Amino acid sequence: MSRKWVYSYFNVGSAVVKGESSMFLSRKRNALKRLKTPKSQELFPHFDKSIKLYNQAVRLEKEGKIDEAIEIYLENVKRYKTPGIAHFERPAILLEKQGRYKEAIKVCDMALKLKAVHKPTAEQFQRNFSAGKRRLKGFTA
Repeated sequence: MSRKWVYSYFNVGSAVVKGESSMFLSRKRNALKRLKTPKSQELFPHFDKSIKLYNQAVRLEKEGKIDEAIEIYLENVKRYKTPGIAHFERPAILLEKQGRYKEAIKVCDMALKLKAVHKPTAEQFQRNFSAGKRRLKGFTA
């Protein structure tokens, strides 16, 4: 959403007399939150580089070049410690499909050690990768 649009949106809203609709107030509050939230670059300085690598790996995966995709996924998570669940899930899933369970467990361990910026994200990492690790250990036993 552009700042110009938000500015005009709020000017129109301020012209509304008391009794603004709750939907309008909710939209106004949400727009203000989006403007105040820090950019992904501030939270994660290597975001652009990491996303490029991730997208490259996804393309390779779709082309059927699974080994190359796994290499890029792993390079991405090792180099940038990306706080995105999919960045860890994709290589773990591909390694599991190939029967490389010990390597998939290592990916789960890396994900569990990651310090997520956002508390709900950290909780999601714990749920997903703890369960995945338990399942994978059942295959290696």
